[in-house]
Order: sequence, then C-alpha cells, then structure tokens
Amino acid sequence: MDPALALPARRISDLLSSGLGARAKSRRETMDQPRVDPDQELVKRTQSGDAGAFDELVIKYTPRLYGLVYNMTSNHEDTNDLLQDIFAKAYRAIRGFRGKSSFYTWIHSIAVNMTLNFLKKRGRRFQLSLDDVDASIQNDQPGARSGLGRAAEKIERGHDEIV
Repeated sequence: MDPALALPARRISDLLSSGLGARAKSRRETMDQPRVDPDQELVKRTQSGDAGAFDELVIKYTPRLYGLVYNMTSNHEDTNDLLQDIFAKAYRAIRGFRGKSSFYTWIHSIAVNMTLNFLKKRGRRFQLSLDDVDASIQNDQPGARSGLGRAAEKIERGHDEIV
C-alpha cells in the first residue's frame, strides 16, 4: 500500500466514531418522528375527486402489484384482468382509506384478497365430478351423439378393448 494514501490510525478512528455517532443520532431522530406516507398527497387529491392523482398511483404500483398477482395466478391474462378490478375497487373505496397504513399496504391487501377469491372461484369452476359426466352420458339421447361418440361406434370389433 502506498504510504501517501494511508490515513493515520487516529484519523481513521476519529472518522469512524464521528460518522457512527452522527448516523446513530439521525436514525434516532427519524425513528421518533411519525412516518409519512409518500403517497399521502396523491391519496388526498384522489379523495377530493382528482382522477389524475389516482392515475399516478396506478402507474407507480402496477409493476409491484403485477408481480404479486402473477405469482399467485401464473397467468398473464388473469393477472391483467385482476389488476383492472383491483384498481377499480381501490378507486371506489379510496374515500374510506383513513391512512392508518401506507397506501401500498392498503392496496396490497385488496390485491391479495381479490386474487384469493378469484382462485377459489376458478377452482370451483374447473372441478367436474365423474358422477356428473357419467350421468350426462347415461342421459344422452341416441340421435344427439357427439363426433367422439360416432367415432367410437366406428371402431372395429377387436380394437375396442384397447380403448
């Protein structure tokens, strides 16, 4: 190491102690002060009817919420649809936002709840009982056969056991 670049040991300890003390003091001061939501002004403007302020919130939080919702749904189309619904619900409910949490915390909880509700509905929609399928086959009318039913009838004897 070049001696011209080396700082004396006393100088280093002075720098470290003075820097740490100043940083610790500034941290204590900031911890004693109430936290201010950086979006508070945009929220107040939105609550008073300024739709442009809400547009700024949408632009700011779309990437974060997109990641959250996409990780839950694994589907881009569902994520885009849900984001529209989430922001619409937040806009309708923003007058009730009291500011006890940050705006992002509030809209994050809306996003999680709406996505969970969507996933529950999607799960119910895709469940199909084999009993339902069996009942629909038994209730099939002979003249209303599907293409698959007609193709199955054409299978030669001897090959039908494979299927």
